[in-house]
Amino acid sequence: MEINDLIKLIIPPNNRENRDGFSNIHYLNKLTLEEKEKVEDVLINEIKITDKKRIDDLMVDTLGFLRTEKALPLLRDLLDSDVYEDLKIPIITAIYLISNFGTSFYRNILAKLINFYDNSLILSC
Repeated sequence: MEINDLIKLIIPPNNRENRDGFSNIHYLNKLTLEEKEKVEDVLINEIKITDKKRIDDLMVDTLGFLRTEKALPLLRDLLDSDVYEDLKIPIITAIYLISNFGTSFYRNILAKLINFYDNSLILSC
């Protein structure tokens, strides 16, 4: 699939008609490594050229979901810039996901949550 067509699927127009109930996770989970890298590059470049007051939070969320380490400098710069306040939480979340997902602390918490839910299912039976 052409990268521009893929981007249109992953980041539809920012309006209620196209975003109400929308999730791009199923598209992101199907990306090949090559597609993932191209999508990351397009999103980073798009954020760089977009007016800081008009940055699409779905682009930021997507970079966080993809754990795009090369986006960290841009995201940190955005956090310190004059982006609109509602975008700061998605930026902080993306930075956290990218920076901490691989740490043993985070993996331990995830393992405990999985164990908790497994035990909850057994107790509810």
